[in-house]
Amino acid sequence: MHELDEELWEEYLTARLEVLLPQGERVELRDCGSRYFGAASAVVLTAWNPMGKEASFADNERRNAELAQDLANLEIDFLPCVGSSIDASYQEVGFIAFDLDEQEALRLLDKYQQIGYYYVSAHRVECVLSESNFRCDVRALSDK
Repeated sequence: MHELDEELWEEYLTARLEVLLPQGERVELRDCGSRYFGAASAVVLTAWNPMGKEASFADNERRNAELAQDLANLEIDFLPCVGSSIDASYQEVGFIAFDLDEQEALRLLDKYQQIGYYYVSAHRVECVLSESNFRCDVRALSDK
């Protein structure tokens, strides 16, 4: 299992997850949850920085384009999503995939060598470590 140090785990649990809507607006996932999009659940995933090791912008963009194609091939709805540290000093681009089966999400995470993902149902957002399936609620903004 990939162990996360306490500081990195804190970053995961306090991350801002902004969904980029087609009309150009952004919504914070914790403020709206999956029901806002008419979905029972959603998974936020990325192909950036495999196993937490920083890759070049070009490599990250190429890998995310491949992930977008994989999601399109599954014929599910998805939108771009930006995950960032609370102070916005770090950002990663990914996707929110609606009503994606968690086993399929794990397959994609394995393919793109990701440590974890966010699972959203109703107004609950959980961070899940992909190798162990350890889950923890993402903190509400008021909890920070």
